[in-house]
This record gives sequence, C-alpha cells and structure tokens, in this order.
Amino acid sequence: MKNQFWIQALLVVSGALVGGIGVAMLLTPISFHASSGIALGDNVSLMNEMRAMGGGLIGAGAIAIAGGFVARLRFTAILLVGVLNLSYGGARLVSMSLDGLPAPTLLTATGLELVIGLVCLAALVMGGRPATVTA
Repeated sequence: MKNQFWIQALLVVSGALVGGIGVAMLLTPISFHASSGIALGDNVSLMNEMRAMGGGLIGAGAIAIAGGFVARLRFTAILLVGVLNLSYGGARLVSMSLDGLPAPTLLTATGLELVIGLVCLAALVMGGRPATVTA
C-alpha cells in the first residue's frame, strides 16, 4: 500500500476515535447517549446491548491502532475501519430516510463515519494489494 504514513495516521486516529467511543459506551452508556438526546432508561437488557456494542468498538479500535504500527495487519485494519464506518454511516442514512433527522451530534457522526469510510475505501483502491510480509 502506498503512502504508508497517511494510512498509518488514519488507522491510529480512527482507531483511537472508535476505541474511545467504545470505552464511553461500555463504561458510561447513559451519559454518552444522553449527549445525543437518547434516554436509555433503566432497561437492563438495553444497557447490556449498549455495553456489548461498546466492547465491539473497543476491539475494532484496537485492531485499527495495531494496523497503524504492524505492517502485516495494515490491510485488514484499513478494511475493517472502512467497512465499520461505511456501515454505520450508511445505516444512519437509511434511518434518516425512514425516521427523520436525529440530533445534531448524530448528524456530525454520520458525516465523520462516511468521510472516514470513503477515505479508507480510496486507500484500498489506490493502494492495491496488501504488502507481502515474510515471517
């Protein structure tokens, strides 16, 4: 993959962002979601789902950050970050078309997710195959 520095920076920054959101969802889901106007209430099953999603984001963030430093993981990490962000951003667009516009913080999240996802997609397309690494 060409332009390794920018790809590494993208992975580290996006991984830290995704991981940070995951930590907030895992440890403080009520206040994290309240910042977007979402009231989770006292539903234990809903809290379990939110915390589990946070754990998944922490894992994705860790892989992204690792890809910023470990060449063998770089292609997988950029693919993961791209798919994750385009999936979230695309799903938010579907929700907006079906449900209406959400809080401004979620509109910002949608924009960021789509931009990061498209940048990752562009990096994959322009970068070609992953570098061959010998053990």
